Amino acid sequence: MKKRTFIMTLLVCIVLVGFASPAPAQEQAGISTVTPLEGTVGTVITILGSGFGQKTGDVMLDAEKCKVLSWSEAEITCQVDKPQPPGKYSVAVLLQGDKKPAEPMIYSFFSMRRPMLSLGELVRDGDTITVAGAFFGDKKGVVAMAYRDGGIVVDNTKVLDWSMESIRIELPGGLTGRFILVVRNEVGAGLALFDLENGPPLLGVFSDPDGSGYDYDLSAENSSGVWFKGKFYVFSVNEYVGLFYPKQNYRIQVQVFDQRRALFSDYLPTFPENKSKTAVAPLVIGDKLWVFATATDRYINYTWCTFDPNTNTCVWETSWHEIGWRTDDDTFQIMPVYNPVTGRITIYYLKDKKLWWGYSIDYGKTWPATAAVTPGVTIDDGPGAVHYSGTVDGKPYNTLVATSNELSGGWGTPKSDVNVFGVNDQTGSIVGSVLYFQEKSYIYGGPFLMDDMGDDFIALLYFIDDPADDITGRIIPMVRKLKKNTTIPTWDPPYELMTLPTLDRFQGWVPKSAITYVPDGSGGYNRRFLLFFGWKYGLEDTNDEGPFRWINNVENLGPGVPPP
Repeated sequence: MKKRTFIMTLLVCIVLVGFASPAPAQEQAGISTVTPLEGTVGTVITILGSGFGQKTGDVMLDAEKCKVLSWSEAEITCQVDKPQPPGKYSVAVLLQGDKKPAEPMIYSFFSMRRPMLSLGELVRDGDTITVAGAFFGDKKGVVAMAYRDGGIVVDNTKVLDWSMESIRIELPGGLTGRFILVVRNEVGAGLALFDLENGPPLLGVFSDPDGSGYDYDLSAENSSGVWFKGKFYVFSVNEYVGLFYPKQNYRIQVQVFDQRRALFSDYLPTFPENKSKTAVAPLVIGDKLWVFATATDRYINYTWCTFDPNTNTCVWETSWHEIGWRTDDDTFQIMPVYNPVTGRITIYYLKDKKLWWGYSIDYGKTWPATAAVTPGVTIDDGPGAVHYSGTVDGKPYNTLVATSNELSGGWGTPKSDVNVFGVNDQTGSIVGSVLYFQEKSYIYGGPFLMDDMGDDFIALLYFIDDPADDITGRIIPMVRKLKKNTTIPTWDPPYELMTLPTLDRFQGWVPKSAITYVPDGSGGYNRRFLLFFGWKYGLEDTNDEGPFRWINNVENLGPGVPPP
């Protein structure tokens, strides 16, 4: 009986053990998160995960060590104390094993950032200025003001206070006008246009940070932007040469720009791969953001993203689509225009030194044959175009197309005419000239037309040579405005968008512009009129700092409602 009881008890135990919860599996060792994902010298990085062990090992940013501050089984903190060029660096945790080092744990990337200066009004107290920004570093660097006065002059200012996000400097006495303000640390330099001419000092432009992980310079003619579904998208064409790209390449990339903080996001990884040498042309149609570009083989390409309200993101196509049309050169921009009345997408571009057009009436499914506009127009660069309805001599048009054509001279003594035509996009015919003028214009870049997506005006942007500076060839970005809702088109007189210090010959191509919306702090928005252009310059003979992409906050247009 006792034996039978023992056997029954043993069986019950076995059954109970079988129903018992299994022992939890040991969590897989590795890095789960790294914060922050960007920084500079002085940035403290926190690494979370498991399996780090109790013995202090090493944290590597590629080939350089990160100074370890604390170490535990699940958390490591380290401080960046070795400067490296701007770019992306893998984060590796090297463990100390009992007898030999364990295999390293690898995390994706940490971005090393050059200094970035925030846009907006600066805080001035007598002869001192406080500059706000990010990634200045924990060690005092150099702040310089560069301008031209019979030659390139760079004056280092006296730095009074220096922190990661704020610098206070002492201004040299008697300064007026506009300058390049340069903040340099061990990683790189951040730049901004510094205005001491009228009213409070302003920082108006800044260079794009790199951080793509490639060794490249930003292409000078490469920038364009558009507001879409609550975000401001900025497109660029990056020139890069890297370990896996031994030859020069060009890649289209897109970032989201926070103008309030004057910061770019990382390049969006879901944007489809394509190559171009000239600025892409964004176009918003309903819930889609279209992007058109001249590829390096001169064929016109396009792609798009569709807005997903559930995730508040833009879902990109996985590839680009090629239209069987080619421009004269892979550096000429093409200009798409959408007619919301007819649903027609029309593309204007340069071919055979003439203005050509083509269209799609089924949202890109088919693109019928293209042809030159009639009557023929000779042009020397890519056109600008916007949808706008009006009449010339009683003839209706629904598109404004801006062109330029070299009249005389050559490099260094350019002279071009600028013409804005009214075009009927049903027939591809010009019905008349809406604006025509001749100026001593910079020929290497066509005019640009911009619609502010409101009821105010259409802007025409172009470059002219500074008549007082023929020797160095300083270039002035100019704008004219066409008032909307007028029976007879009336253009405002031209005015200078901004004064640029002449540090070197302008390498910028056609200026471009866009409207962005900045929260006003009370639930509304203010509209900002932005200028995009490229500028290559050298602060010293041995220090070529360009080319860079620049964005200038030209004008505050007042309260506005962002497009839906």
